[in-house]
Amino acid sequence: MDFNIKVNIKKNQPDVTAEIEVQCQDYVMYKFEVWSVGREPQLIHNTGWGDIKQFEYIPEKNMCFRINCGVRTLNSKKYKSTKPWYVSQHLDILPVLSCGRNGMIINNENGTVTKKIFFSKDSLWDKKIFEEYELQKFAHDSGLSTPQVYNPPYKDDDGLWSLDMQLINGVLLREVEKLNIADCEIVLEQVVKQQCKMEIIEHYVDTCKALSGYITDTIKKATFLDAPLKEALLSRFEELDNGNCGFIHPDFNKWNVMYNVDKQICYLIDWSDPMYGSQLYCASKMYFSFAFNSIMGGSASPVADMYLTKLEDMMEISRNDVIAWLPFEAVTRLSRNLIKAKSPRKLDVARTVVLREWAKENSIKYNESLLIPDNYNG
Repeated sequence: MDFNIKVNIKKNQPDVTAEIEVQCQDYVMYKFEVWSVGREPQLIHNTGWGDIKQFEYIPEKNMCFRINCGVRTLNSKKYKSTKPWYVSQHLDILPVLSCGRNGMIINNENGTVTKKIFFSKDSLWDKKIFEEYELQKFAHDSGLSTPQVYNPPYKDDDGLWSLDMQLINGVLLREVEKLNIADCEIVLEQVVKQQCKMEIIEHYVDTCKALSGYITDTIKKATFLDAPLKEALLSRFEELDNGNCGFIHPDFNKWNVMYNVDKQICYLIDWSDPMYGSQLYCASKMYFSFAFNSIMGGSASPVADMYLTKLEDMMEISRNDVIAWLPFEAVTRLSRNLIKAKSPRKLDVARTVVLREWAKENSIKYNESLLIPDNYNG
């Protein structure tokens, strides 16, 4: 089912009109959502599913928001969502390339600059935002394929911190599963090349921290792990941690890499909190981002297997070594996500599956109720 979205502004009124054009044999239904922009986005308006393919929204004065649109077929229930659109206070309409909890990445109106917009207006985040600028600059200057930053962060017209960088012409790595095998291999090869480069970068900015200390501290402080499981994880991590001190991207996954098949290039984005340590941690995060559906009992991802093969061929990293690091990917992300979420995401439920299966394989008795979110009924 192919479709696209057009967002138009009626200049004579302060409203925004979103319209979807669909080419589909089946009868289709439409849904439009308006979300606030911020670290805790709120659903402001939801049309629900219906047969009206045009949506008009009148925002409050001085309001920033995102419009999400979706289409599904009535018979097969197939669903597709469009990329969200960012609407500034001045009704500038910009497509969102990537959106996370802390910010989003967009291209400017002229298509000359890519911008990262940070959601938080809390002054405590000011230092962190400037650290991300320094770290991304360091990564680029070290030869990694990451967008060049043009200037330090600044406050935009909406009062949000912004960072201008080299224009990104590409899509998120999560789209790689839609490519043919040949193109998919080209993209994954570029991704692993970046890991090869990170492994040999030995000089770090002052804000980089050691992965080994981060994982050890996280396990000790995790409220969802009981004493026997903590002890077993710490013992296993001590065996796995080989003292490798390469530069790493601690959130290396298919949502933080963009690619352009034609140019055979990938871009690493979101440089908050880089560390130094083992590339196996990066590899486990990337593998998990492709394989979490199969971990939940769904169909296996050919891309996940292809990625492991590239690691074996290009870095001599065995797939068993990558999989051995999955429990530590799970602990570090759950520590950040599980206690904050109103309802657990599928990704985090898959991480609890990883930990439960690991405990079972290693005959570790633990309080299983701690690893099952109270508000998960799946």
